Amino acid sequence: MQLNPDFVSYINKFDVIGFQETKTDSLDSINLENFTLLFKHRKYVARKKSGGLCIAIRNDLLPFISVIETDCNLVLWFTLSKKNTKAGDILYGVVYLPPENSSYAPDDPFTLLQNEIDSHTKFFEKICLFGDFNCRTKKSTRICLHRSRNVS
Repeated sequence: MQLNPDFVSYINKFDVIGFQETKTDSLDSINLENFTLLFKHRKYVARKKSGGLCIAIRNDLLPFISVIETDCNLVLWFTLSKKNTKAGDILYGVVYLPPENSSYAPDDPFTLLQNEIDSHTKFFEKICLFGDFNCRTKKSTRICLHRSRNVS
């Protein structure tokens, strides 16, 4: 498959890119010049491919990246080593929360996400989440408290 040249030109401006709803499985092969792609495929709950997360990492940055495997399908965790930052080790999570009425949506995705975060905070002081939260914050007044810091 030939990739759109404008797309290729645009993504080459970045070092790390997160993709959500990749609709891929272990049989798919996607090549992106100058990047290594790391996937977290959705565990099958339907006949067709759906969901899925991916990070595209610029090849020269790859030695400083480690993926952290978890059972949670909502987030793909990876670290950027302190060897490449002035801020110390940083934990990143590419997030995809399915739409509220989707058959893939868990009852309380924010609790699952909070549990994931809590499981990593003893190892990482800096955590960054990005991705598709499907605007689940409209009616939410939730504030997650951790280590005397407010996160909303």
